[in-house]
Amino acid sequence: MTQEEKDLVLIDVCGRLPYDIKIKDEYGDYINVNFHNANIEHLIDRVVSGLDKMVLRPLSSMTKEEEKECFLLDLGYWDSGKYENEETGTIIYSGESFQLIPCTDTFDYFDRKGFDYRGLIPKGLAIEEKEEMYNN
Repeated sequence: MTQEEKDLVLIDVCGRLPYDIKIKDEYGDYINVNFHNANIEHLIDRVVSGLDKMVLRPLSSMTKEEEKECFLLDLGYWDSGKYENEETGTIIYSGESFQLIPCTDTFDYFDRKGFDYRGLIPKGLAIEEKEEMYNN
């Protein structure tokens, strides 16, 4: 793992610490960790070194209910069409790919829901969560 990849994983795991993080450990077991049940320094070392991997969801796995929740919370995300927020006057366009208007609330929402918005899965730095795990 390059230093750039290690830095990317470090940034990502630290942003997720307030929420439950699903981890696949080196033995193949899945565990949930957060501030309350983990040795943070140990967790970060193991994830950044690649011994353990975060289990994340690709943005494409977002359910229609989550899309609606995200839109209703005015997080600036939707999957298709044109939407206007009358309160802020923001018009959101999106087509075949997901549109993300970066803001703190959006990233917090994605961290809380376990979405991979930094592209860790395709880089092999995290593994994709199985569909049946999404609501657990």
